[in-house]
Amino acid sequence: MRARFRKAALAGLACLPHPWRIDLICAVMRLIRGVERGDFLCNVCSSTLAHFYGEGRALCPVCGEAERERLLFWVLTNAVELDGKRVLGTSQGPFAQLAMLNCYKYVSTSHEASALYAQSADLCALPFASESFDAVVSIHVLEHVPDDERAIAEIHRILVRGGLVLLAVPEDPSMPHTDRTDPGIPSERVRRFGHPDHKRQYGADVPQFLERHGFSTRTYTPCDVPDDLCKRLALLKSDRIHVGCKM
Repeated sequence: MRARFRKAALAGLACLPHPWRIDLICAVMRLIRGVERGDFLCNVCSSTLAHFYGEGRALCPVCGEAERERLLFWVLTNAVELDGKRVLGTSQGPFAQLAMLNCYKYVSTSHEASALYAQSADLCALPFASESFDAVVSIHVLEHVPDDERAIAEIHRILVRGGLVLLAVPEDPSMPHTDRTDPGIPSERVRRFGHPDHKRQYGADVPQFLERHGFSTRTYTPCDVPDDLCKRLALLKSDRIHVGCKM
């Protein structure tokens, strides 16, 4: 019964323009996820919170976003200037989409058709004209893509000169090089990469990966965030947002 209701609700949402869908979804989520206010802050959904939750991760009880998205939104607010620009997002949560719709000419995509996104798109064959976006935001998506070299080449293609890619992937900085030997077996992927659908384990060479594809790169970490705000956002010290500028 619950699955049937969810399917009907998503079908109904799909009849609405995408911005209305996201606005409605976020309003309902806020209504049903009443939380205690406190000193913590989620800068994705603009909630003040008594606590985050999740073993090993600080997830927002309102929007469900994690530390990496809060670091991303700090970068978007403090390190880059994209207001009014054309921005493409890949598989972002509804509150992240809502915040971006309020600031940018934003298009959301996912590899699967869903009422949560404006359209479906294969990251390795994006259905957009060359130089049609000012920025692409891709947070913990590239590790799921079969050919990340092709995906980055496609992102480079659709960006204007000087356009930005804001990228985060699961990284092990103790590894000098990315492990690209995908075993293809879910259980073995879990053992080696930490997830049954991860195709590789990224190492410390992510900036070099971007530079090889025509980007100059700057990496942001929680160390760039003021200490008091870093604590309020409950940022994870190991998280990184790589900002590549198309040369």
